[in-house]
Amino acid sequence: LLLAGILERRGDAPALADLLARQLDSAKDDALGARNVYAGALEWDPHNKELLRALLGALGPGADPGDRADAMEKLLVLSSGAEAEELALALAALRAETWDEEGAERALRMGVLAHPASRALRERLETNYRERGAWPELASLVTRALESLPSGDAARGGLLAQRAELRARFGDDRGALADLEEAHAAGAADTAGLVAAIEKARRTETDPLALRERRLRLAALYPELARAEEA
Repeated sequence: LLLAGILERRGDAPALADLLARQLDSAKDDALGARNVYAGALEWDPHNKELLRALLGALGPGADPGDRADAMEKLLVLSSGAEAEELALALAALRAETWDEEGAERALRMGVLAHPASRALRERLETNYRERGAWPELASLVTRALESLPSGDAARGGLLAQRAELRARFGDDRGALADLEEAHAAGAADTAGLVAAIEKARRTETDPLALRERRLRLAALYPELARAEEA
């Protein structure tokens, strides 16, 4: 390690690589020695994905779960797409096995950030949030899913309706109404629900212009609501 530090300060990357190769060769029949080599190399280059993968391989399934989880989390920070999804799900499972529920949820959050389009990660994290009533966090999760969709995607309306319901749960009535309006326009929210949301907003509205807009919107929606009820 002393020699490695000297080489690092000199910026001698080829010599560092050669030193690492020789250390690995000397430790090829020594699993613990290989782990120590990789761990030492990561002190020189903590953001090296290949070294992190090699460390995980050297640790193996029989290693201390905490050591494996820490290495997986460091690798997850550097990952994206399908790789991040697979890693986050595995890390969440490993953290849960050691009763680290906070760490398991953190792994899912990191995975969603690295791969927002992942339905598997989003559903797992959504379940966690619902179980503990974390409605603002769940609304943010839906927002990230919306941001990951291409313009005009058919799934947008359903996600907007879902976020509207969540926003209403934690008192963001204006945000909920805006989402319901867009979801209704996309055919993903019924007229009765939109009318109820506007009537609720009208009862607490203090701005005369906004109140007039609410009344006009209701006047436009009542005939549509009547037709829906007759159908």
